[in-house]
Amino acid sequence: MVSRTFAFAEDYRAGLDLAHDLKDFQEGKKITCPALVIWGKDFLGSLKEDPVSVWRRSFIPECTVAEVPGGHFVAEENPVQVLAALREFLLQVN
Repeated sequence: MVSRTFAFAEDYRAGLDLAHDLKDFQEGKKITCPALVIWGKDFLGSLKEDPVSVWRRSFIPECTVAEVPGGHFVAEENPVQVLAALREFLLQVN
């Protein structure tokens, strides 16, 4: 439980630079280095638009995506598949 509470706090802390993120977005800046997006396919439910399309169009055009069974805390819920996705990605970019 402590690690989950810590993760909540870190998530909020990550939003501290929102002003910088918005400025970068408005200037059309994108993440251009190799990037892996791991997400829990059960987390977002039914959406109007595919999240991968949004991420690629908005800020990570060349991202590699790994959809893993699980929710918001996919690394805790499905660590074996998250590790497998990380390993595969790192071997590709090496």
